[in-house]
Amino acid sequence: NDRVPVVDLPYDEWWKVINVNLNGTFLASKAVAQQMIKQGTGGNIINISSIASKLAGANSAAYSASKAGINAFGHALAMEVASH
Repeated sequence: NDRVPVVDLPYDEWWKVINVNLNGTFLASKAVAQQMIKQGTGGNIINISSIASKLAGANSAAYSASKAGINAFGHALAMEVASH
């Protein structure tokens, strides 16, 4: 239901995609990063996005934006926890 032009995209569909893809990644990564820091042994967090984060084709605004957000979020998180 989210693969429609932006002008036809219902807000609840936009939010559903952002909530699952981006907020889900945030919540899982945050929990893992906190545990990794607590353990003090380092580690890796791997988040999966999509080529849609770069290509962002027509009728994919919510999906593409959520995946691009994952890329930016992952980079910011890495910069924050790199010293651990």
